[in-house]
Amino acid sequence: MDRALRLSALRIWVADMEAARRFYGATLGLACKWDFGNAVGYDVGDPMPIVEPDDGFLAPPERQPWGGTLAHFRDPSGNGLTLLGE
Repeated sequence: MDRALRLSALRIWVADMEAARRFYGATLGLACKWDFGNAVGYDVGDPMPIVEPDDGFLAPPERQPWGGTLAHFRDPSGNGLTLLGE
């Protein structure tokens, strides 16, 4: 059995949602797959980038009740990221 984490989405935590919408949508030209107001998913295939306001939440990989695995962390530049895996 392959134990490697297979990503279905990558959550990107940002300080300014409006600036992030302009950057990912207009500057990079990514097509919006869904928009819930406080989170936007972009249609680029897997893993799907999801942009959300940074709430400072950090946690190691943890199996979720719905069957997936989430890991919340910061990269070396301090950007908050969440990996969503199956």
